Amino acid sequence: TEKLKNYFRNDCDMDLVGVAPAQALDGEPEGHRPGDLLPGAKSVIVFGRALADGVTQAGFRTLEETAAEADILTFHTPLDDTTRHMASAALFARMKPGATILNSSRGEVADGEALHRSGLRYALDVWEHEPRPDTALLAGALLATPHVAGYSLQGKANATALTVRALAAHFGWPLADWYPADTPRSCPRPIAWQEMCATMPRYFDIAAQSDRLKAQPADFEALRDNYRYREEYF
Repeated sequence: TEKLKNYFRNDCDMDLVGVAPAQALDGEPEGHRPGDLLPGAKSVIVFGRALADGVTQAGFRTLEETAAEADILTFHTPLDDTTRHMASAALFARMKPGATILNSSRGEVADGEALHRSGLRYALDVWEHEPRPDTALLAGALLATPHVAGYSLQGKANATALTVRALAAHFGWPLADWYPADTPRSCPRPIAWQEMCATMPRYFDIAAQSDRLKAQPADFEALRDNYRYREEYF
């Protein structure tokens, strides 16, 4: 163990190193245990490098620097006092003409009024003042969805199966391999961009979803609660 730690610290310039027996993770969900990924695994090694002077040492860019160069800027962040309106008029002014904003985190992360005035293109799944989004902002969106998140049919099935299996393991029920019988399993495979664009509407027609919301903004909650789940096919 110490020899491994010294190797990562001295030869790989890592200062955060941990070693644990593989069985320490036996309680993790199926597919996440070391033996699931590498049968016969005996140990798990985790290593990393501390950033004493901040993340810029690792080559990361500030949000403002990224905005000035990005063709597409997408937000995936919790909402708190530090992220409220982090996508602001000042940030939009830094961006290139024709750039696109995507927000699938929380509506208040983006200043909707400033976004509408910015002249930028945007696609939104989340909105300020839900479930009553600003109609002008809604009308100007490339794509608009009613906070339907990223759930897929297989994702829902996998989450349900993990819950059932955990309960089965606790109570000794014979359901260790249970999976919803009416849901096809996901079989991920590599796929080219062109094929994805051509086939995706078969699995989730986002343009039709957007048109429905724009035509019926008052039905935001109903549209959010009733939509066809996407299917995982790549």
